[in-house]
Amino acid sequence: MSGAIRVLLGDDTLEGLAQEWSRARVAEREAMGRLTGAVIATADAGVAETVIAERTGLNRRSVRMAVALAVMWRGSVAAS
Repeated sequence: MSGAIRVLLGDDTLEGLAQEWSRARVAEREAMGRLTGAVIATADAGVAETVIAERTGLNRRSVRMAVALAVMWRGSVAAS
């Protein structure tokens, strides 16, 4: 049911829908963090970026960026 109908019928409020949206955004960020970690671990295990992209539905650029950020982070930690 659309948000407008839910509010009109009294099944929800503007504030309730805003809270729902906020929780969904947090959940999405957490899920993306878990997926990014899995992408990095899978790449570290030697799986090709194209295969990771196919298996996850991510585009290859997103996979490359996750792997590159992990390499940069590891380099900065090692330099510390």
